[in-house]
Amino acid sequence: MTSTELKPKYHSVVGAWQGTVQHQGGSGPISLNFASSGSVCLRSGDGEHGYGEGTGTWVSTGTNSVKFTVREYLYDNAGNPTGSVDVRQAGSISGNTLSTSGMSTIYDVSGNFIATAPASITVVRI
Repeated sequence: MTSTELKPKYHSVVGAWQGTVQHQGGSGPISLNFASSGSVCLRSGDGEHGYGEGTGTWVSTGTNSVKFTVREYLYDNAGNPTGSVDVRQAGSISGNTLSTSGMSTIYDVSGNFIATAPASITVVRI
């Protein structure tokens, strides 16, 4: 472990967060839950216009910085699968706000590549 890699259970990102994700399709609600084990859960969308949910892992990149990856599965408002996104984000915590950015790789429901697009997330601790 290098001096900038902290044990996850002692990291300031551990806990539940809610806010907004910005991506090429616009913006929407997102919630993240970082566990001390190094796992992360993601939920996005509002259900009315579809939603996404997934799990992944996170690592510390400093006292108040983190990077994470999530495989997010996308669903329409009736709960039917519509595709998936490989989410890759990195960022930092300032006060009770976590701000991250990165690239997302988007796939259709059959797993065929659609596009790679930038995304940014701003969430506050809940």
